[in-house]
Parts: sequence; structure tokens; C-alpha cells
Amino acid sequence: FAEVCDVLHARPAPAPCDIVFLDPPYNQGLAVKAIEALLARGWIAPEALVSVELMKNEDFETPAGFEELDARSYGKAKLVFLRPWLHWPLCGVASIWRRRAFISSPLSRRPARTEP
Repeated sequence: FAEVCDVLHARPAPAPCDIVFLDPPYNQGLAVKAIEALLARGWIAPEALVSVELMKNEDFETPAGFEELDARSYGKAKLVFLRPWLHWPLCGVASIWRRRAFISSPLSRRPARTEP
């Protein structure tokens, strides 16, 4: 199921999405605004993968509450892959810590953690 809409004025999500693809107009600074709007309206699941396409030389600052997993350039475009982090509800974080060990990698800024 795919939803196409004005993400800056999105309606509330019927359910959060696990994969979000964004291809905003280049060099207009809309990527972060779109991510924040979608998050606020419930479109981005706590463990979603968010892919943002930008112009290769376009500035992009990872939105608060997200971590950049990877960035790759293809011709004139660049893809930035993000995952929510700080916006998880506290109870969700606790359950995630119990289910997984987070491993640090060159692509992750999250420290390694394990639960006993």
C-alpha cells in the first residue's frame, strides 16, 4: 500500500509505515520539514527506515530524533537513510532494549548496548 499526499499537511496516518521514501524538490529545504510533519502525524513507525533523496551537493542536517544510517551518491543525487531514535515513546524504548542488542558500527552513532 502506498500513499501519496502533501506531506507538509498530511492527514493522520491510518497506521505507521515501516518504510518511508521521500523525494522532495531539490534545494528547497523541504526534506527535514517533511520528516517532522510525517512523524507528528503518525506516519513514521518507531523502527521505520526513512530514505530521503536529495541533490548530491544539497545540505542536509539529520532531524532531531533520527540517526543517519548511511548516505550514498548516485550521479547527481544522494540518498540518505535514517531511522527514528529519540522520538520513540519511553515504553517502546524499554521493550526494544529487551528484545535487541544494539551494535555500534561505522554507520551508527548509537552506542553498543546489551540487556542482561
